[in-house]
Amino acid sequence: QLRRRYYLVQKAREVAVFGVLIGTLSAGRRVEMLSALTRLIRARGRKHYVFLMGKLNAAKLANFTEVGAYVLLGSSEHSLVDSRDFYRPVVTPYELLLALSTTHEWSGEYVLDYAPLLPRLAAAATAAEAAAEAAGGGGDSEDEAPDHSLVSGRLFSA
Repeated sequence: QLRRRYYLVQKAREVAVFGVLIGTLSAGRRVEMLSALTRLIRARGRKHYVFLMGKLNAAKLANFTEVGAYVLLGSSEHSLVDSRDFYRPVVTPYELLLALSTTHEWSGEYVLDYAPLLPRLAAAATAAEAAAEAAGGGGDSEDEAPDHSLVSGRLFSA
């Protein structure tokens, strides 16, 4: 199961457009979490859409073909979704942090609680914003080294 989750993190690294899913059974602090997630996504130069959904199913999510991966804001009990049933990966906020952050790597811990995750998201967004500012305003820089995809074996710009 953990290898599958790590695979989803690697897939999310290459995504240009994220869908942030807010479940109707969401945990507390979802407004702060939504703000932190969208800030990190924008700081990494990616686009996002926000969706409010009750029960997730493959048919609902398949309607949004532009979205490359979804991030589920839900309670701890419902946030780990087996995304084999879905057209695109569904990751947790912690997995998105691992996918988009240049400072965080997976150490074996798995964070589902929002309280310790919010400061990490804020720090990753601040670091990404500072890197974009240093690169000349966040535009595409040809000096940046591309990332290597562990899934496809291709190089991609982050």
